[in-house]
Amino acid sequence: MGIFKKAAVALILIAFSQGGLAQGRLSYWEFGPFVGTLSSSSEIATDPIPNIFREARPQIGVQAEYFFGPYIGIGGNVNLGWIYAADENHTNVRRGLEVRSSLATAELHLTVNLWSYGRFRRATHWVPYFALGGGVAAVQTYNYGSQYTPSNTTFTEGTTMNGILNFGIGAKFKLSLTQGLAIELNGSIMHSDRLEGFRYDGVENAPDIYGGLRVRYSFMSILKRGTY
Repeated sequence: MGIFKKAAVALILIAFSQGGLAQGRLSYWEFGPFVGTLSSSSEIATDPIPNIFREARPQIGVQAEYFFGPYIGIGGNVNLGWIYAADENHTNVRRGLEVRSSLATAELHLTVNLWSYGRFRRATHWVPYFALGGGVAAVQTYNYGSQYTPSNTTFTEGTTMNGILNFGIGAKFKLSLTQGLAIELNGSIMHSDRLEGFRYDGVENAPDIYGGLRVRYSFMSILKRGTY
């Protein structure tokens, strides 16, 4: 069983175990939109840290989560984002390749608050958290300006479907009893090596990685009347 299948099974088991322990009076929904940035690490973006701002592109999405209590929640999001990288900013300047990719993703995840937080924790105004999950990404890739193409390179432009593992760390801040703001560093590891639109023949390329900063507004809603 591959690592992606193992991660999916683990998330399902955790979700069912938490569902059996759910505290009805403390459960709530949290949902809202987010905006942010995206950068990548790939065959083109070989030196991503110094270029994290130069090559950053936007992402937008919406997220919904169900929290069983003050600590554990499961949820999902849909996301649209863009990736850019150019050889001139990295280590293979002579090749002169530039890539522009757009991504549409759907993800499921598990969120863990590091201390008690939520719709019914009025005294807790912020909390750090982490999230783990997975999903699928539809990637549309275009390559531009290649002046030198090695003989062992195959271009795979177009739309591809890819499995992803997703992770994030961040902090949530309560704006009111029912509203919050989250700031999160989020990253995804692709099951395949297709983010940049080409591959090296006969070479086991490393999975591509992309991610960035997300800022999310959320609304917290009770599930039943009488649970205030």
